[in-house]
Amino acid sequence: MQIENAKEWRQKYQLNRDDNITIWRYLSLEKWLSMLTTQKMVFSKLAEFSDRNEVEYLINILTKDNKKQLGKSLVDHIAHLKHDYYAVCWNAKEGECRSLWYAYTGNARLGVAIQSSVKSFFRSVGFTNPSPSCYKVAYGVITENSEYLQMNELPLCCKSIAYESENEIRFLLNNSTARTDWSNIPVTSTAPELQPPVIQFDCDLNMLTEGFMISPFASEWQKEAILETTRKLAPEIMDKYIKSSINEHNS
Repeated sequence: MQIENAKEWRQKYQLNRDDNITIWRYLSLEKWLSMLTTQKMVFSKLAEFSDRNEVEYLINILTKDNKKQLGKSLVDHIAHLKHDYYAVCWNAKEGECRSLWYAYTGNARLGVAIQSSVKSFFRSVGFTNPSPSCYKVAYGVITENSEYLQMNELPLCCKSIAYESENEIRFLLNNSTARTDWSNIPVTSTAPELQPPVIQFDCDLNMLTEGFMISPFASEWQKEAILETTRKLAPEIMDKYIKSSINEHNS
């Protein structure tokens, strides 16, 4: 896929805060319990992502296809972006996706998927101004223009075509504007390596959740335990429970 310029990219991939596109967030059981007990939306520093090379996708394309070396300044720029930006990733799907249960719920395949929308996400989280940008991830970008690496958010929202089935939606927060929820001190007041791996914002779980679903791989007693815990910690969302349409579970 070719991208001609920054304007074209933003028009095609940037989402506005009132967009009603359906999005899903697949959470391991541990992360679901954390969300229930803390009522926080967690953004992770890109340098902390498990796939450390995904942010360098455009660098890999430019150096592989064009047989050239990039200047040290551009390589350093990407390295800084990985410390300057925090993100939380969702998936744009109309319904649940079996492969995403495998991808995000660990070896036990136990967890919960939250159904929401871009609009509900922005309404539910207590962001300070400005709030995050939101982009659809671009898969399989092909370019010979290294200047694209200087468009801060573009290289952070490009991935290999191999991941296209994820239909990922990425909320990006530049840490120069971020404030932690426990103080008014900018995250950038510390050196990049000393910045926290995550930042958290108050989240109204009821406003965020348009539906929630328990992993189809959970046995009946596990489903009941998850539902009972959810009922105790967030009773206001219980009427939004959706049964999985995938018919398989652990015995």
